Amino acid sequence: MQHRPILLSVIACVGIVAVTTSTFALQKSKHRGHKSSAKGGSSSAGAGSALAVVDAFEKAYQRKDKNTMILKLMTPTKDIGILNKRYQWLRGYGVDEKPSAVRPPILFTTAPGSYVPTVYKLVTSSANSSQEYSVTVKEKGGCREEGVNYSVERVRRFKIVKVGGKWYVSDYVNPTNTEEYGFFVDDISDKMVKK
Repeated sequence: MQHRPILLSVIACVGIVAVTTSTFALQKSKHRGHKSSAKGGSSSAGAGSALAVVDAFEKAYQRKDKNTMILKLMTPTKDIGILNKRYQWLRGYGVDEKPSAVRPPILFTTAPGSYVPTVYKLVTSSANSSQEYSVTVKEKGGCREEGVNYSVERVRRFKIVKVGGKWYVSDYVNPTNTEEYGFFVDDISDKMVKK
């Protein structure tokens, strides 16, 4: 009978140690999970890198740095059709054309292409896959059309893709006209106000 209170005390101590140990183990495993999620998985790292490309493109656009926009931030390609489209905006003639063929539109040089954003805001961002993101932005800025200055608000969509471990702009379009690059100001889909 005298050993019973001691035995109960020992059992109680063992129980407390077991509960404390399991609680500590549970907290440790939760902390590990929190730690790994804080670092971010590949999708959050991909999203950050994709959005960094969008930011670099928009900042280059604001600086009127078309070389960075088109030659450095857009996907490397050997497709003549895509290169012609890019070079048209860059210099007014395609990669397989002579410079004497120069014609509009040329970014920041001709009226169709005179738009310059002064600010942009991220609207949506979603992963299509681990190698591709869709990003929508709202831009505000100005342009000159037919001798008149306009304040312009517009929405543009980026397709950001991973090539050789690096993220690039694959496409930049007006959501209502996805056939052309979104450099044109569209008086139907874009909000234009005379200054």
